[in-house]
Amino acid sequence: EGLLPDADLAGVTVLVVGDNGAQRSVVAEYLSGWGMTVRTADFGAAALATLRTAAAQGRPFDLALLEPMPQNQAEELERTILAEASLTARPVVRPGRFAPVSEMLDREMLRASLRVALEAPAADVALVGPRSSERSGPAGGRLLLAEDNLINQKVAVAMLSSAGYEVDIVPNGEVAVQAASAQHYDVILMDCQMPLLNGYDATAAIRAREGVVRHTPIIALTAGARREDRERCLAAGMDNYLAKPVSKDALLALVGRYARKEPAASGSMSTNGARPPAVGREEDLQDASSAPRWHSAG
Repeated sequence: EGLLPDADLAGVTVLVVGDNGAQRSVVAEYLSGWGMTVRTADFGAAALATLRTAAAQGRPFDLALLEPMPQNQAEELERTILAEASLTARPVVRPGRFAPVSEMLDREMLRASLRVALEAPAADVALVGPRSSERSGPAGGRLLLAEDNLINQKVAVAMLSSAGYEVDIVPNGEVAVQAASAQHYDVILMDCQMPLLNGYDATAAIRAREGVVRHTPIIALTAGARREDRERCLAAGMDNYLAKPVSKDALLALVGRYARKEPAASGSMSTNGARPPAVGREEDLQDASSAPRWHSAG
């Protein structure tokens, strides 16, 4: 299938970094189809040498796209690039997981991540999505996203805002508990692994504060999809979960099940034609690990 040039990506120079030549070629073909100027390099020292040479010659790369690697190797290389002042290329760990070349790549998730990486510096990024003053009110509802990864924050807000949701972002579980106490949210999206207070403990704290009168739907964002991961989500009081990496379709479908629902009588059908999910039942947890995806870091 042919790719059309992308006005936001055309002319951008990118170095695709990975240890699998065939995989690099597949990704490079997508990027070239969007109009990007692409080179590839082996993982590690070869990639750093290519980036340094380009910078020394006055032709630095705009982006360094790092293929997912086991044992957080891509994240380690990302930190190395960011720590080296002479390297201005913005490192981006490709959304997805370390897998054989035969696995289908989510091109739209890749494109979204590249666009996010080209936006304003981290210091200029607002931690809140579209302001209520910019419109009469969120068409889909108001959400709280607890996520410590900046790229994931921006990609998630782009996905959710496109469907009319207003999104507040907090960087850890401690602030999530405070936000949930101060403001009503239709749904809370809770990353499970965060600094200061993880998503499980934050959810337990929110449930303790809500008591029996109130129940805010909480959807876990977890890198694990094992039975014990599901059981831990349930034990903490979460209503559902999405396994990272997460796709826009999977995210909006699940959030839509919970956001802005009208109260329904016991056993009745909800306003969207489906039975209201029973809180605390394992079968209500949806494994989206096979869906198209958003970055799994954090």
